[in-house]
Amino acid sequence: MKKRIIFVDSDRAVLDGLAQILSPLKQDWDMEFVERPEEALARMAERPFDAIVTEVELEGMDGLALLEHVWKQYPRTIRLVLSEDVSDDTSMKAAATVHQYLNKPSDAIALRSILQRALALNGLLNNEMLEQLTSRLDSLPSLPPVYLKVMDELQSRDSSLQRVGKLISEDIGMTAKILQLVNSAFFGVRRRVESPAQAASLLGIDNIRGMMLGVHVFSEFKDGPVNFSADALWSHSISVSAFAKKIAELETDDLKVISDSLTAGMLHDAGKLVLATNLAEDYSIVISRSESGEMTVDAAEHSMFKASHSEVGAYLLGLWGFSQPVVEALAFHHKPEKFMTEAFTPLVAVHAANAIDHHLRRKWMSEKEQGLNRAYLEKLGFADRLPAWLVACRELAEREKEEKEEECEVPA
Repeated sequence: MKKRIIFVDSDRAVLDGLAQILSPLKQDWDMEFVERPEEALARMAERPFDAIVTEVELEGMDGLALLEHVWKQYPRTIRLVLSEDVSDDTSMKAAATVHQYLNKPSDAIALRSILQRALALNGLLNNEMLEQLTSRLDSLPSLPPVYLKVMDELQSRDSSLQRVGKLISEDIGMTAKILQLVNSAFFGVRRRVESPAQAASLLGIDNIRGMMLGVHVFSEFKDGPVNFSADALWSHSISVSAFAKKIAELETDDLKVISDSLTAGMLHDAGKLVLATNLAEDYSIVISRSESGEMTVDAAEHSMFKASHSEVGAYLLGLWGFSQPVVEALAFHHKPEKFMTEAFTPLVAVHAANAIDHHLRRKWMSEKEQGLNRAYLEKLGFADRLPAWLVACRELAEREKEEKEEECEVPA
């Protein structure tokens, strides 16, 4: 079945240009091009679209308001902005409603590639098996109230890090956990951080948001299988988050890619918590099969549920309206070859970081047992960067270990 995509722009010349450069895809995509947001909503009411691509500046309703309507009425529709106005302020105001931002004018190949990837991911997360599995779950974690307050503050005209820090401070438990993370050797802050506002100033609000959600998801974990350790998973998630951030810093100066890598690393195994909490008896069998060497965790999950923790975690972040690169990283971190990209992405960072942490914890593991897909990295041109990534991550892990040993030596 053809994928349906609607493009919205007040400039007819832009729409005609898009129609021309995307014309080779008519066999795969059913595309419509409209100038007015009201017309776009009317078309969607007749028959929903798989994706909508809109300019921010439109006549009448602006593009962000349009996407908010789409988000509420058609949550499964992929929402992209194609605009000359992709400022940090615009991105901040629409964090929950926009999956991805594209600069105008956009290269035809890049636009086509991004849409194809987004549609492929949407197909993965909206498959019948995953819907059946999530319908069996008693509950999915919801966004924490303090996170929603922070997002509201960031979208206000006069937002400030001081007020963001004050909001986070209202949740004492979360504040303690975030400060513990920020002050660990893993995240490389050179001086003692005393408040959430200071943490946000030093690490950036996007990184703090990722930490907030990681802390929240793990705090929501209740009773699970007796052979399941949430503490061990939390330790692994912190390591992968720090390693993914470090790897991203070595490969790019794009702050968004770096912060998305940290967030995706922190939450890459969130699906395990969801499954272990809601389907404890079945997940106990998954763990037993994995520990016996009968099959990998991913394979055991597919055998039991017809879906894996990767897809469940991505589904959760999709419900939360996270950016496409973060959701991609969760969905494909065990099988990145199914989602080839042309450049360094959070998926590359998380895939490598996950394998490196497994290696550092159990050095006897083969690359296959670590979950590393070297062929994937070779195709992208990053295989020769693995030694540098390993050295950097090992240094982080050793500094963290030394810091903990020093803390243990301090007399009470």
